[in-house]
Amino acid sequence: KRLSELKAVKQEGLVFEVPAAQEKKEEITINEIKNQKDLEELTKKTRSKKSFSLFLNQGRFYISVDADSVHISDDNKDLKEILEDKAIEKIMHQSKNAVKLFLKRGINPENIFDTAIAGYLINPDQKNYDFDKLYFQEFQISPPSDQKYWPVYVLRLKERLWEKLKEQKLINVFEDIESPLISVLAEMENTGISIDVKSISDL
Repeated sequence: KRLSELKAVKQEGLVFEVPAAQEKKEEITINEIKNQKDLEELTKKTRSKKSFSLFLNQGRFYISVDADSVHISDDNKDLKEILEDKAIEKIMHQSKNAVKLFLKRGINPENIFDTAIAGYLINPDQKNYDFDKLYFQEFQISPPSDQKYWPVYVLRLKERLWEKLKEQKLINVFEDIESPLISVLAEMENTGISIDVKSISDL
């Protein structure tokens, strides 16, 4: 039975908090990308599916193409080919930091679907768009606490939010306005802004 995120039970003036139920992860396999053959197999899968999810955690890249496996890469240069392929959708949550890292290493990712941005467009008054909070909001159950499994749940969240974007007629805003800004803002933060210190001092 699904529980609310923090179900408050009042009893004799006291409030007890019950932790949220978590999704099971037993059937998700973890695969390390160790060699060229592993990379080629992943590339083939992403080209077939036309999409994959990616989650950056402590310098490692966790990738999921389907609902039952996660691939781990320590070298984002291995991912350059699929990241820059416009025909492959990259599904991320709060993607800007990952995009900043890619840009610094000469990789320009194309065709990004950011679930945090989608969540914002659907519920602009919400205060918190962290992945676990947004996932719980949509499914009333929390993703696993171990973030290496999260790419699978990012895929699920994307499908739910995509339907809501369509229902609210927000697809054009998402694709034509919000999504193109991801790389622009990441590049601006990487480059910084030049300031004419002398002119400011003269004011």
